[in-house]
Amino acid sequence: MSALLVVAGEQVADPLGRYLCEWPGYGGMSPPQRTFHHSQSRKRLLLAANQIGKTRAGAAEAWWHSLGRHPFRDVRPAPVEGWILASDLKNGWPKLSQKLREIQPAGILAEGCTYDDARGYYYRGIRAIGLQNGSLIIGKGSDQAVTALSSGTIDWIWYDEPPKRSHWGELLKRGAVRAAPIWGTLTPVGRPCEWLRDIVEGDPTQGTGPQDPGWTVFKAILSHENAPHLSPERVTEMITETPSWERGQRINAEWQGFTIGRRVPGFTDENICDDDTLEAVEFEEVGIGVDWGEIPGNTVWYLVGWNGHAVYFLGEWSPSDRMTEAEEVRAVRAELLQPWGVDFDHIQVGRGDSNSAGRRGIAATVNSLINRAMAREMGVSRPPFTFRPPYKGPGSVKARARIVSSACVEGRLYVHQDCTRLIHSYRHWMGANDDLKHAFDAAGYIAEHWLSPITRSGAAMTLVR
Repeated sequence: MSALLVVAGEQVADPLGRYLCEWPGYGGMSPPQRTFHHSQSRKRLLLAANQIGKTRAGAAEAWWHSLGRHPFRDVRPAPVEGWILASDLKNGWPKLSQKLREIQPAGILAEGCTYDDARGYYYRGIRAIGLQNGSLIIGKGSDQAVTALSSGTIDWIWYDEPPKRSHWGELLKRGAVRAAPIWGTLTPVGRPCEWLRDIVEGDPTQGTGPQDPGWTVFKAILSHENAPHLSPERVTEMITETPSWERGQRINAEWQGFTIGRRVPGFTDENICDDDTLEAVEFEEVGIGVDWGEIPGNTVWYLVGWNGHAVYFLGEWSPSDRMTEAEEVRAVRAELLQPWGVDFDHIQVGRGDSNSAGRRGIAATVNSLINRAMAREMGVSRPPFTFRPPYKGPGSVKARARIVSSACVEGRLYVHQDCTRLIHSYRHWMGANDDLKHAFDAAGYIAEHWLSPITRSGAAMTLVR
C-alpha cells in the first residue's frame, strides 16, 4: 500500500504521467485504454460504451504525439501539427478541451495559448493549442463545411464521436502524405455509423469484410473490469437506467445506433421481427407501398401485411439499374412477391408516389404506367389492383412520422429483419430530403392506409417463405 501511495503521490503534479500508472482509481489507465495505447496500428478505433474513458484515451494520444514522445510506440519528433475533429466545433471543442486539460502536463503551453471552461483552448485567435516545442493542435468540426478540411498536411488525426460521411475522405487526405496516425474514440449514438462500420470492420450480418483492412478496432463494453473507477453497483445501475433500445450502443459498444432527433423515435429493436414471428400471423389484407425515383436506387417497394391490428413490413426491393415498367413489374413479382407465396392478384391495396414519368418525357404518372404493366404481365385487361397516390399536402410528412412512431410504441407496426433499408431509415431519418427519406415515404404511404381508426376485415392469409 505504501508503494502505491508513493507512486501516486509522485505523479500528482503530472496527470499525464499519472495516467500511465496501473491504478485506475488514481487516474491510471483502464484495461481497454491500455490495450488501445499499446497497439502499433496506424489506424485505430476505440468503440466503447459510456464511462469507459474513451475520450481521455484519445486526449492522451494527442498529448503524446504533440510532445513527440509516446510510451508505447515510435512517433514523429516535435514540432508536429495534429487535428482533433469534434462533431460540433463550437460546443464540442470546450468539452474536448476539458478532457485534454485534465491530463495536460504542466509548463508545455506556448506563450499566448489560453484556456477557460467556456471556450476551451485558444491560440492565435482560433480554437487550437500551441506548445512550447512548436507543435500545434487545431480543432475542427463535422458541422463545418467540408472545405474546412480541404487543405493542409498534418501529422496525426483524432476524431471523437462519429464524423460525417461527407467529411471522411477529406480527413484521410490530410494525413496521407505523412502516413499520419489516425485514431477514433466513439460511442455510436447520435448519427448513422454503419458506413464507418463497413469501412473499418465490415458487416457481419452480410458476411462482408472491411473496405479498409488497415484498421484495428477495439471494443469495450461497460463492466466493472473495464471501468474500475465505477463500483459494481453503479455499473448495474447504469445498465438498468439505460433505455433498452440504447443498450446496444451505450452499454455493449455495438454499431447499430439510433440518431438523436430522428423522426420516428418510437421505433426500437422490439419492432423488428423474423420468420418465426410471422408463422403465427394471419393477414386480412396484403398491400404494396412504393416511392418512385428517377434514379434507380431511389425507388423502393414494400410488401406489407395487415392482420387487423398491426402492419408488418415483409420485404423490400429496389432496382439497381434503370428498367422499363414491364421489367420492373416482372422483377418485383419474382424477387419481392413470390418468395412469400404472393402474386399481384393477392394484393388488395397499392400506394405509390404521385411522381410523373418525366424521366422519359411521358406525360403520365408512374402509377398509371405500372398499373398498365401489371395488367400486361398478368395477361388481363385490367390490373388486379391499382396504385393510387397518397395524400401529400402540407404537414403530411410529419403526420406520417407521428402515425408510424405511435404505432411502433403501441405494438402495431413491425419490420422484418431483411428490410434493412427501412430499419436504417427509422433508426436515423431526421426529416431531410435525403436517401433515408425514400424508404420512409414508401413505407408510410401504405402504412397510413391501415393505421387509422377505420377497421377493415377480409379473408385471412398466412404468408410463409
